[in-house]
Amino acid sequence: MARPQVYDDALRTGLIGVATEQLADGGADSLSLRRVAGAAGTSTNAIYTLFGGKNELIEAAVVDALSSFAAAQESAPLSDDPLVDLRSLSDAYRRWAIQRPALYAVIFGGRLGQPVETGRTIQAGERALAPLVARVARAVDAGMLRPEDPELIARAIWAAVHGAVSLESQGLADESLYRAVEAALLRGWAPDPPQ
Repeated sequence: MARPQVYDDALRTGLIGVATEQLADGGADSLSLRRVAGAAGTSTNAIYTLFGGKNELIEAAVVDALSSFAAAQESAPLSDDPLVDLRSLSDAYRRWAIQRPALYAVIFGGRLGQPVETGRTIQAGERALAPLVARVARAVDAGMLRPEDPELIARAIWAAVHGAVSLESQGLADESLYRAVEAALLRGWAPDPPQ
C-alpha cells in the first residue's frame, strides 16, 4: 500500500505566494491550479490536499495578505504623542503597500471581483483595522481629535489614506499627495477651537 503524500508548511507558503502573484496579475478568473502547482514545483494534488480547492486557495491568499498587512500595522512604533502615532501607522500602511504590491493588489486592487468574506478573512480584516481604531481612540481621549466614534474616524482616515496610496501604487500620484492627504485628515478631525 502506498503511503499518502505529506506536504509541509514551506510548500503551503509557496503555493500561497504563487497564487497571490497570479491573482495580482490577472484576478480570480485567471487563477489556474495547474499553473500554481507547476510554478511551485508540485502537483495539483498538493493544492487539493492542503487547501481543498481553488476557492480555499484564494481564501488562504487573502488571509495571508491581510495577516501581512495587520502585522505591518501592529509593528508601527508608539510614542507619547497620539498624533505622531497616527502618522507612523499611516506611514506603515503606505510602506507595506509599496513594498508588497501583489499582496496589496489581492486585498485592495479589485482583483477578486467581489470580496472573499469568510470567517477567516473577516477576522483577519478586523485584526488589520484594530491598531488604527485603538490609536484614534487614544487621540480622541487625549482631546487631539474630535469627540466622535473612534471607529468612524478610523474608517474615514483609512479610506482617505487608502485612496492616496492606491493612486500612488498606480503611478497616478506621488508621496506629496499622500502627505497632503495625511495633513488634511489630521486638520479635518481636529477638535473645534473653544468658543
